[in-house]
Order: sequence, then C-alpha cells, then structure tokens
Amino acid sequence: MLRTVEEVAITLDVSRATIYNKLKNKSYKNKTTIKQGKTMIDEDLLNLIQLELSITNKHNNYIKKEQPKVDTPIIEDDFVKLNQELIKSLIEQLADTKSLLKDANLLIKEKDAIITNQLNESNIRLKDQQELTRNGQVLQSQNIKYIELTEKIREETIVKKGFMSKLFKK
Repeated sequence: MLRTVEEVAITLDVSRATIYNKLKNKSYKNKTTIKQGKTMIDEDLLNLIQLELSITNKHNNYIKKEQPKVDTPIIEDDFVKLNQELIKSLIEQLADTKSLLKDANLLIKEKDAIITNQLNESNIRLKDQQELTRNGQVLQSQNIKYIELTEKIREETIVKKGFMSKLFKK
C-alpha cells in the first residue's frame, strides 16, 4: 500500500520535513514513486524510516540520560545582580544605538543638502539651455527675415536697372 509523505509523518508522529529529509537519502529515492505530483512511500520504505527514527530516538534519549543533573540552589541575589548587569548592558546598547542614529541623521541631512544643490544646479543649467534655445529660435527667425529682405532688395535693383536701361537707350 502506498502512502503520502503526510500520511507517513502522521503515522510516525514526526513532521513532514523529517520525512522529506529522510527521503533525501540516495537509497530511499529509488524506493519512492510520484503519483499526481505527490511523493508516495511503500510499506518497506515506511518500515526502514521507522527503524531509522527509532534508532535515532534511542541514541538521543541515551545522550539525555548521560548528562548529570546539578542541583545548585539559586540565590535571589544572583538574579538581582544578573538583572542589573543585563539592564546596564541594555542601557549601553541604547546609548550606542542613539549615537548611531544621530550619525545616520547627520549623513541623511548632508546627502539631502548635496541633492538639493545638485537639483538647483540642474535647474539653472536647464533654464540656461532653454534661454539659449529661445535665443537660437529668435536668431533663426531674424536670419530668415534678413534673407527675405536681401532678396527683395536684389529683385528691386534688378527691376530698376532694367527700367533705367530702357530710358537711356531711347
């Protein structure tokens, strides 16, 4: 019978992540099948995983039993001293943080001033460029008018020469 990873996890009373970690073992990968996008585990693989988990649990329990228990009375003064030291440490950390925040604030103000100056300079350059463009357009229109006037004067002088030459020929 095939079971999903979730069903195996519930059966063995472990998390799905534990089962997936066990399935990463190369020898286990060959024994899994995938149906409808889900990893399926057969009974043999379930028994192997269960056996491995029981060995791991026995080893962990043995380690826990080996640790000696030390029953030392905790004096209330020790708690007070510990709390005082922790409070001092926290106050120092707050002072350091406050100093860092002041420095960061100064840096932000400096960067803001630099950006503002750059923006003002860019605006000035833009206005200068716009004025130059307008002046160039005015000069171009005046140049066109000058050329038109020059052509009119040339045409009039040509017409006048023609009229004068007719008069003197007679």
